[in-house]
Amino acid sequence: PLGDGLLGDPARGFLHRCLREEYGRLLEAPLAPALIVEYERTTFAAPERRERVTCDLGLRFRAPGGATGRIREGFAVVESKSLHGAGTADRVLRGLGARPVSECSKYCLGVGLTRPSARANRLKPLLRSRFE
Repeated sequence: PLGDGLLGDPARGFLHRCLREEYGRLLEAPLAPALIVEYERTTFAAPERRERVTCDLGLRFRAPGGATGRIREGFAVVESKSLHGAGTADRVLRGLGARPVSECSKYCLGVGLTRPSARANRLKPLLRSRFE
């Protein structure tokens, strides 16, 4: 189940220390959850080739107002990291007809799904076809 997204005292203390030490300032307003994102991840790595692939399954979102969204059954978010996008996984994915979606993050997808007023024009086709 999706958690409440609130930071506990140790995490809040760590954040305040980091902000003070690195930037010489503190938060100007209290933190509040903007979007809760959950998923199950499997990672495949080939360190000798400097390649990595992550597969995120069961991606789901919840906004503070209660709006929710999730990836449709049978779909996953697959991210390949390799030099110049020329790794083995990149070639296999292209061969299967998968095409990269640039400038796309799970956060942007979640905001596009849970906030109708958000500008998600570039993501609309993806949101309509792969999410509910």
